[in-house]
Amino acid sequence: MREAGKELSADQRDILESVRKGADKQQIADQHGITVAEVDKKLADATAALDKAKSAAVAELTEHIKQVEPAPLYALQDRVNAVAGDFAKKMTAAKAMVTGLKEGFEFGKEQHAFIERQKGEMAGALRRLIIEALPSRARAALADAVTRLVAEPVTLRADGKNEQRLQTLFKKAIGIAGKTLDKAEDLRKAAIVEGIKKVADRVSGSPGVDVEYQRRIQGLINNLDFSKPRADTVAALQGTKDYIAAKDASLSGHAVPAEVIKNLERLNKLPVRDLPTHVLESILGDMALLEKLGRLKLKTREAVAEARQEVAKSDIAVAKTTPINQGPIMRAQPGEELPWVQKLRNKITTAQNYAKVFGRALLPISAVTDALGEGKARYNGPLERHFIGRADTAYNDYLVSKNELQKPFDDLLKKHNLSQSDSERFAVHAIIQQEGGEERLKAMGVESRIIEQNRVVSPALAEVYGEWKKIEARVFPEVSRVAREAFNQHVQKVDSYFPLMRDHDSFLPDQAPTQVEGGRVIPIDEAAAWRGLADDFAPMPKKTTARGMTFDRVKNATSPIRLDGFAIVRQHVADAMYFAKMTHALNDMAAVVNDPIFPAKYGDIGQRIMRDWIDTIARRGGVDISRREPWLDTLRQHLSLGSIGFRLASNIKHASNMAFSMYHAGGPGWYSKGLRESLSDRPNDWISKNAAEVLDRHGAEPAQEELERGSPGTKWLGKVSVAAQKYAFLIARNIDQINARATFIGAYQHELAKAGKDPSNYLNEPVDRNRVNLALSLMRRAVASANPKDQPQALSRGSGIGGNVSIAKSVFAFQNVFLDMYSNLRHDFIRAGITEKDPGKALAMGAVLLASTLMETGIEHAVRGAEASITGHKKDDKHEDSFMKSVGVNVLRRIPFMSQALGVIRYGGSGVPVLDVLPTALKNAYKVGAASSPQARNKAAVSVVQQVAEMSGVPGSGYAGDLIKKALPDAPKGRHN
Repeated sequence: MREAGKELSADQRDILESVRKGADKQQIADQHGITVAEVDKKLADATAALDKAKSAAVAELTEHIKQVEPAPLYALQDRVNAVAGDFAKKMTAAKAMVTGLKEGFEFGKEQHAFIERQKGEMAGALRRLIIEALPSRARAALADAVTRLVAEPVTLRADGKNEQRLQTLFKKAIGIAGKTLDKAEDLRKAAIVEGIKKVADRVSGSPGVDVEYQRRIQGLINNLDFSKPRADTVAALQGTKDYIAAKDASLSGHAVPAEVIKNLERLNKLPVRDLPTHVLESILGDMALLEKLGRLKLKTREAVAEARQEVAKSDIAVAKTTPINQGPIMRAQPGEELPWVQKLRNKITTAQNYAKVFGRALLPISAVTDALGEGKARYNGPLERHFIGRADTAYNDYLVSKNELQKPFDDLLKKHNLSQSDSERFAVHAIIQQEGGEERLKAMGVESRIIEQNRVVSPALAEVYGEWKKIEARVFPEVSRVAREAFNQHVQKVDSYFPLMRDHDSFLPDQAPTQVEGGRVIPIDEAAAWRGLADDFAPMPKKTTARGMTFDRVKNATSPIRLDGFAIVRQHVADAMYFAKMTHALNDMAAVVNDPIFPAKYGDIGQRIMRDWIDTIARRGGVDISRREPWLDTLRQHLSLGSIGFRLASNIKHASNMAFSMYHAGGPGWYSKGLRESLSDRPNDWISKNAAEVLDRHGAEPAQEELERGSPGTKWLGKVSVAAQKYAFLIARNIDQINARATFIGAYQHELAKAGKDPSNYLNEPVDRNRVNLALSLMRRAVASANPKDQPQALSRGSGIGGNVSIAKSVFAFQNVFLDMYSNLRHDFIRAGITEKDPGKALAMGAVLLASTLMETGIEHAVRGAEASITGHKKDDKHEDSFMKSVGVNVLRRIPFMSQALGVIRYGGSGVPVLDVLPTALKNAYKVGAASSPQARNKAAVSVVQQVAEMSGVPGSGYAGDLIKKALPDAPKGRHN
């Protein structure tokens, strides 16, 4: 801006200076050598120049205000200061000149008109400033002040006080201008603050902004206080802080409540109203930038996931498939009734639809996916690559990471020979380290003396706790990362974290676990991997998150928690790693199976089967509690331990799977190579890293799998029972593991050879993930798997049997191996061999089925003969099958429900062990009293004890009872037993 007075000539400035000093016109004329008329003209020109300068100053000020509005806020304060200063300088200069000019005049109408004109122009400039700088709602008070300024009379007199009068006038004008700018500044600051709040509210919990950027935005405003506390509040908070500081020593070991800490944090926060505008705008600008970056990062991550999914969709789109669709059911219009013929058709269609679903539910998933494809038993179509293979890869990552974390922990437990009591002491110690842990223990009845005793633990337990801290330091970042990437959710870090897993066995009748809820957009709970991990977490609802998950620990929970600390660590590691390694695969598979292309290629039943399979994996086989009967599961597991445990024939005949292994490995030669490798330690490290599932097999029977993975079993008998439970299926487990390893290695080497690679060098070749996954599928076709992800859905989900898994597993108790053999018969022999007109495959699988049956029957008869030799039992041709009759029975047992039917025909009852064991025990109890001979009574008594022990889960009790009864003498001929 130009300085005031530079618009005047030197003569004009001299004349004005003379007027200011009190010289009259004549003196000025004489001094400058001009006439009085020329003096009047020069004064008039000077006045006009000053008027023009003042108007220019006001216009320039207004223009500055216009420029400030859109300008970057960090420069706003400097601009406001500069504009206000320029305005003040110009008004002061104009005031001085006008005051000096008017003192030498005679006071008449011309002079008063001049003053009024000055006031009017000044008021106009102020009104324009107000309009430009302020919104309409904020103008009233300042506009009134301008009106009053105009209305206030200013009279000039020859009393020497005109300068003071004009100073007052200009001071009021400058005051109004200053208030306008201050008001504009306050409103602008308020708008910025409101903008900060809006961005924070818009971003918080937004499904469209990456959660870490949400956290960074929150971090920007964490130190701001949007409601400035009163002075008495600040004083009270400061007093609390000083008190805590003074009592610090006496408070050691007792945590200050989190709410108090949160309130004290206000002392360190800055009231936003006290911050300069440029600081607030910097915050707002940073928030806006972070929001844009957060949206971009989320879109990028989603685009990467969509690209992965698009590969699978494209592969499916061009694949040859065999869709399975439901037949249509005709519905009557309201008020009308269908003709009887249509009703009959509907019933037939309903039965056909059921048969389509249940028929596939009896097959393991590999057979189903191959049937949905070309059906040629190749097991390498799009569903195998993008679903089963993807799940196997993720599952391998899960097993590898879980084992790496658990092994050092388990090694420490063995090193120090720690007991169950140590496990509970460890749990108490770990729980009281975290906020609220001590209160939680007291709420469930743990005495204060126990808590105090475990504040400091033995060096061994301290070492174990240190290992737990290392585990959690590795687990938490993994879980946090996947929660952010897969669900855009933040996992709250808990200091000194230890899982507070609910003890569901200790719930009182009026207590219930906190319900974990969340909207589902598809009938697949792909977030279910979190459920086990979230035992001590609960969701907080989000406004716009359809399937929202937040992982914030439940406050003030009082439900009983588990104290078996070592088992808690193992379960937490398994749950956390399953979530971390499986979630991305589950989400991708769920997205593909719900794309319209999927039912178009595989049919609505095919889509339903794959949805259910994904859901089973996500839940780790843990379907809804409404679909389980815990008492029935326990009875089934006990019967498995009691009836099958240690039974020699039942264990050894698992070797009959060798025929299937030879076939699926690629032939006897490849199986032989795989067997040689599997009997050595050479491939162990390679398998543990690339196919850990091969080493993780616990047998083919679901009850056996459940028991060995930690179900309660028969702990009531103490260590002896636990040890017996461990070895009850030792032979069968080892046979299955050797067979599985041999099949896997042989199949993998076979696939490498077909690709032109050296199969003997497989340990040094780069791992071919697709061929590894194919070998795993072939291994499962040869040796039945009890893992829920591999089981037939009739077992894993109760499909076709009312949806109750407990009932389904009870109906098919001890038959998972037979269902696997049936799938080879139905799919590989009939579908791939006969239907697809591949005689070589049909003949080969027919030979395998026959060889397996003959081998199983031979083992049964050999063991039976050995038992007879040991017990002295004599063969009873009337009640014992011949070899060929046994072969026929074993063939029929490979067909679903034939085993139950044979049981009904041969032994009576229902053919379902869990339903028959109690009635049989009661019948034998009756025989104890009704028997006509001591021998019959003894055998009936043994049978009663045997069946009670089986129901109680005593390992090997069924086999022991059978051997004892064979050793006991029979009743004399002709006597009723």
